[in-house]
Amino acid sequence: MQQYDEEYYLTEQLPHPSSTVVLTQAFYDALQTTRFPRCVDRLMILFDGSNPLGECLEQLRGDTDAIRLLVELYRQGLAVVYNYAYYQQQQQQ
Repeated sequence: MQQYDEEYYLTEQLPHPSSTVVLTQAFYDALQTTRFPRCVDRLMILFDGSNPLGECLEQLRGDTDAIRLLVELYRQGLAVVYNYAYYQQQQQQ
């Protein structure tokens, strides 16, 4: 029950489940110099912009470490809500 409570608390800090969250170029740049936990691989697969946040969180259910990392990335601006303008800007860099 405690794990469920923590996951609920963490997911409440993220955008609406219908939004799409992607990892930014700054995240991929940080991968070159920063050691991330192993669960980062799951996040890289799930948060590629092809599924809404709610579906991704369903895949992460039970993996509190991955959800905790996602929240931290979101807080730091390394995971953001996807929008077309953002995508265009990243493509031009």
